[in-house]
Amino acid sequence: MIVMSDPAFAHQLQPSFGSNVVVIDPYDPEMAEKGMVQHLKTLDAQQSAKKALLALGTLALGLLIFTTAERN
Repeated sequence: MIVMSDPAFAHQLQPSFGSNVVVIDPYDPEMAEKGMVQHLKTLDAQQSAKKALLALGTLALGLLIFTTAERN
């Protein structure tokens, strides 16, 4: 989720939305664009980390199943 805010109101939204607040300054659109791109990169990295943890968990479960199956 991205919450876009005018610089004057960003401090009011920060406690509720945390790092999802992207400040849009009409006098500095380049900085607003950089803020949105950085936020999207962070979200992508978080999704990649979740997928990697899911893959490792699945692998560990598979190894556990095969190990217990070989003992029987």
